[in-house]
Amino acid sequence: MESEMREPKPEELRWAPSAVSVPHIVPIPQALWMQCARFDREIFGPDAWAESVWKSELANPDRLYLMIQENPAPHRSIGRLLALGGISLYEDCELLTLAVAPSVRRRGYATSVLLELIDAARAAGSKQMFLEVRAHDTGAQRLYAHLGFERLGVRKRYYSDDDALTMRLSLKESDA
Repeated sequence: MESEMREPKPEELRWAPSAVSVPHIVPIPQALWMQCARFDREIFGPDAWAESVWKSELANPDRLYLMIQENPAPHRSIGRLLALGGISLYEDCELLTLAVAPSVRRRGYATSVLLELIDAARAAGSKQMFLEVRAHDTGAQRLYAHLGFERLGVRKRYYSDDDALTMRLSLKESDA
């Protein structure tokens, strides 16, 4: 069965400014663990991972972390981190983190990173993807539901200040 290409509806593009495209999404090098830890603290505050966790995660061959980064300023080797996401690469994989800098939200960065991670999980043979999302983060919940994630349940007090909803996405090609 061949899928048809179609023009997106205007309401599907609400998040993307018409003249701006999503920058390249690339794997996060192990050497950027401190930058990732700093970014994580800025986004998630007390629920951020420790620096040692980031160092370990980026070195783990059963993980994939992707980022969107600003072009570096003159005389700088790296640019500001704009978005990142990561998954475990198992049959039942997990979306471990997904974050976007507040200054660039609603531009499609989270969707783009997540779609790349979903494709990578499928390519690695994963059958389903799980995640936890803050119970009060309805924007993230809408994104996940739009991409096919189904709500499974609630984990009470999973975050320091909120419950988590658990969600699942089937990665089987016949379900895609």
